[in-house]
Order: sequence, then C-alpha cells, then structure tokens
Amino acid sequence: MKITRQEIDAQNGVLKVEIAATDYQAKVKAALDKYRKTAKIPGFRPGHVPAALIQKQYGKSVLLEELNKITNDALYRYIIDEKLDLLGNPLPIENGVEGSFDTPADFIFSYEIGYSPVFDLPISAKQKWNTTRLKSIKNYSINKPKTSDVAMVNSFLLRPSQPRTWSWVNLKN
Repeated sequence: MKITRQEIDAQNGVLKVEIAATDYQAKVKAALDKYRKTAKIPGFRPGHVPAALIQKQYGKSVLLEELNKITNDALYRYIIDEKLDLLGNPLPIENGVEGSFDTPADFIFSYEIGYSPVFDLPISAKQKWNTTRLKSIKNYSINKPKTSDVAMVNSFLLRPSQPRTWSWVNLKN
C-alpha cells in the first residue's frame, strides 16, 4: 500500500491511496469464509455452502467493504503520522477510482483534502479589555466550547482559568 500527497494550492490537496491485490485478498478470503460458515441458503446445510456460490452472491460487496476498511485505516493513519491539520474529513473524488471491481487487481482511490488556514489574531498589550466573570450556578450548566475561544463580532469567550468560571472579553479599538 502506498499513499501519495499532491498539493493543489496552499489550502487544498489530493491524497491517492494505492492498494495492491496482496493487501486485500487475504482479508476478502477470510470474510468470504466467515459468510460461508454462517450462510443459510436453501438446499445447503449451514456451513456447507460451496465457496463459488458465496463468491458469486457476496463477493463484490465483501470486496468493497474490505477495500473501504483498508482505505479508511490507511488514510487516517497517514493523516496522524504526517500530522496534517485538516478541515473536516477527506472527501472521495467523483470518478477517482482506478481499477475494476469486476476483475479486481490493484486499485487507486483519490481523496480531496482541505488544510486548516493559519491566521494571527492581532491583540496587543496596549488594547483595553473589559472582562466580566461569569460563575456557574448550581443546577445550571455552561456548555464548554471545543476551542480556547469562540470568535464573535467584537468579543470572545476565554477558556476558564478556574473550574466553572468563564471570562467574557470585549475588544475596544
């Protein structure tokens, strides 16, 4: 398996995941064997269905399922290993699959990625700050934002300095 990254511009890129036949054949065979042992097909005892019949009925769906698992695992492992800061999840490119599902061999899957933009928040020590402490009341919960600050029109909410305490900051020009 091989993953390549192609930069389109500063905010966008394409990840291509190349999967060789040897990467998925054993997993597909194991999944088909599992189907064979549990399939209830009229005319056959459970666990004694011919492998060719199972391959004909479930082969393509099992192949797609295993390719999807392998591709997703490889993509997210690559994103973590390369420490990519992405917006959202990789999106599959329409018609971005190279290979045939009817005669499986090697496959190449293409995904669009968007990088998180980098920006600076120009706050200087000379700016005036109006702060208001908010304390939580018993039986009242404050939903914590996922990031350290939530940008609003001319103000933002700071991460708590003490448990159950939030600071609301208004920026004045």
